[in-house]
Amino acid sequence: MIEITQEMIGPADPVASIEEEYAAALPRVRFLLEAFKGPGYANFVNSDGEFQPWFNGQQSLLNQARSQIEAANGVPITWSVAEPSAISAIQNLLQGSLRAINVVNVMPK
Repeated sequence: MIEITQEMIGPADPVASIEEEYAAALPRVRFLLEAFKGPGYANFVNSDGEFQPWFNGQQSLLNQARSQIEAANGVPITWSVAEPSAISAIQNLLQGSLRAINVVNVMPK
């Protein structure tokens, strides 16, 4: 009975199947495009191209970068940012291995 049910509804562990399909598809992906950032980040950038010390979103950006690099498993990542000054601040924030993320300017429509 269990074998017939599995044939009708699929494997017993659908989460494992989804993860396996994702892992199988990832090598065919050429790059990952992160959701659009901004406008608004420029409000937190000082004249030196760094985020203001009081801006509390820096750690969130760093955590997001680390998580995406780990999940991408070598697939290039691009972050689209609305404001040129925010690009500089984000690039300055992303140090070491986090520099693997490509940060580009894309104006919102």
